Amino acid sequence: MRKNLICWMFGVMTAAIISWGAPVQECVAGVKDVLEEVGDMLFSNREDRPVCGGHHQYYLKDHPNVINSENIVSFTFDTHGVSEFEGGYVGELDEKNKNFLYPVMYVSAIKQPDGRIAVEARGTGRYQQRDGKTFHVKYTVEDDGLMAELQKVVRRYNLSQNNGFVNHTDGIPSGDGDTLSVKYDSEERIYINDNVQRAIPEDPANEIYEIFLASAHKQGLAFSTAGSNVKIYDDPDEEMLQGTWTGKHFGAECICEFTGNHVKIYYDGRLTDDTDYVIVEGRIKPDRKRADNPDRYDDFNTFTSITKANNFTLTGHVYRNNSSSTVSLNKKK
Repeated sequence: MRKNLICWMFGVMTAAIISWGAPVQECVAGVKDVLEEVGDMLFSNREDRPVCGGHHQYYLKDHPNVINSENIVSFTFDTHGVSEFEGGYVGELDEKNKNFLYPVMYVSAIKQPDGRIAVEARGTGRYQQRDGKTFHVKYTVEDDGLMAELQKVVRRYNLSQNNGFVNHTDGIPSGDGDTLSVKYDSEERIYINDNVQRAIPEDPANEIYEIFLASAHKQGLAFSTAGSNVKIYDDPDEEMLQGTWTGKHFGAECICEFTGNHVKIYYDGRLTDDTDYVIVEGRIKPDRKRADNPDRYDDFNTFTSITKANNFTLTGHVYRNNSSSTVSLNKKK
């Protein structure tokens, strides 16, 4: 935004020169000098100013590559859901496989005023499949050496050697690159951010992962959906479904009446479904299997499935005439 402001100022000045002619040119040099000084101030924290083209690479000048303190007060590492095409993995792996892959994770450990450590770890694949690997754990514990173990990784791999490095390409989707942020009691800090490629090598990334995984195991938690203590999916349940939900599909009234584990669905005044239902991976489906695939649940006659939008709205998914559409179903008071 600041860069755009400077460009705009130059544009206004150029337009003035063209409109007013030679007299204005006498002050151009002075104005140009002032604008250059403004640019120097705005970008003084960068080794290289951003250039046109959408790619920015620079070092933050106030981030030295030598850290004196050994006492971490905040540690955060985020792989931004690193691409599974690049060997990223979510969850826990067998011992023989884990060293060949790059962990997909966000992990943080932050020292609290009372000396305890607030820990969080989560991981989700790029396509968010419900394969049991997505995880999210949060807890607060006494400092049992977690920060010291993380500091050993920092020292062993000299992670501060590239301190302050920022590599950013505008417009690329999330899911690539890393962010490492480490703060010390001395107010020293390590910060590396790269949204294009990995900010740190595989070995320290895996060791960081293992340290947080071991900490979670001590709490009886795991890096898996079943082992998480934070709700991962906001799925519908039988209790919230009870009652009548109504909506319109291209003018046709849709009514869903849930009673216990049974549902009646009306479409444009016609009863189209009168069946028991199940909730599978967040989707409400009729409690019957498909004739052509007994491993999958069948569709309703009106909807392929129904999902939860929020506590007051369901979404009916319609597929007919080779076209997909949805219906918002609001709970009737």
